[in-house]
Amino acid sequence: MGVDMFLRPKVRRQLAAEIAAQFEAFRASGLRLDHVNAHKHFHLHPTVAGQIIEIGRRFGMSAARVPMEPVSVLHRIERALALSGPCSWRL
Repeated sequence: MGVDMFLRPKVRRQLAAEIAAQFEAFRASGLRLDHVNAHKHFHLHPTVAGQIIEIGRRFGMSAARVPMEPVSVLHRIERALALSGPCSWRL
């Protein structure tokens, strides 16, 4: 799917339409937009990120979450993983 979004114009148009629809739905909620985030950090995919930035600016987006939590925070949140030995998220 990630490759399709990157290489296929039709898929990029569908992606743009979905992103715009999500911003529209959020605007309709009446809440203040303070940042953008996506399920499982999918907003970090280069094509998705580019679309979010381009479309999001029209909706007042000024920030996006960059998942870069300090290891000490991850250790407190995922104590079981931290105690089980080397993990892929350790820095």
